[in-house]
Amino acid sequence: MGRIARGGSYLGKYDQVIEQFPAFHVADKVILLGGVMIWIMLLVAIWARFIVGRRRKGPSGTMRVKADVTEGFEKLADAIGDDSVAVICATGFQYSLDVLAPWKVDYYGTINLVDACRKVGVSRFIFVSSILVNGAAMGQLLNPAYIVLNAFGLVLMAKLQAEQYIRKSGINYTIVRPGGLKNDPPNGSIVMESEDTLFEGSISRDQVAEVAVEALLHQQSSYKVVEIVARTDAPKKSFEDLFSSIQER
Repeated sequence: MGRIARGGSYLGKYDQVIEQFPAFHVADKVILLGGVMIWIMLLVAIWARFIVGRRRKGPSGTMRVKADVTEGFEKLADAIGDDSVAVICATGFQYSLDVLAPWKVDYYGTINLVDACRKVGVSRFIFVSSILVNGAAMGQLLNPAYIVLNAFGLVLMAKLQAEQYIRKSGINYTIVRPGGLKNDPPNGSIVMESEDTLFEGSISRDQVAEVAVEALLHQQSSYKVVEIVARTDAPKKSFEDLFSSIQER
């Protein structure tokens, strides 16, 4: 497999996604890109000839490069490279006094990543969004989670607009909408539902990272929006069964 990019800090710790790749032999190098608004991380299965001096190698085969999703798609395209085959986008704005930060990062930043992918010919895009992004249409306007999250610059609306751009882009996508993110180790089995179904529940960041990577490995995940939480009383299912249970829309 060619290079695989992972952008964003929404999942929290980089290690949670990085650790998934060696287990599946998907990638053997990691490039971390640090931006002003967010961090972007690229996980890559990379040809040795592509490793050049301008990229500083770090611990455990990681390398770090400066980038920022808010600065346009051209620089991102250079960072991703023309031998990349997939991008995992998990952008997340940093809380600040800038009420437009969610739109700069979660909306325009995602658009920049999509446009960068199209420029360099990336064929696969995984976007980590959130349940309740379409809460208004689901009748969840008074859901406390919907109210709290949108209090920060209408972040759920920004993510929903980003989703719509992805779906119209023509790129092979999987949109993953996790419930509330927990730093705790996984507790319970992954429950996967179709879009606009779940309005409560939580899930370990480790499991979200696992779903994002597994989406790359299962063609049943293509052109789908999936919502995920973890439940202790749910039966454990294979990812093939989970993705196959979701219908394209």
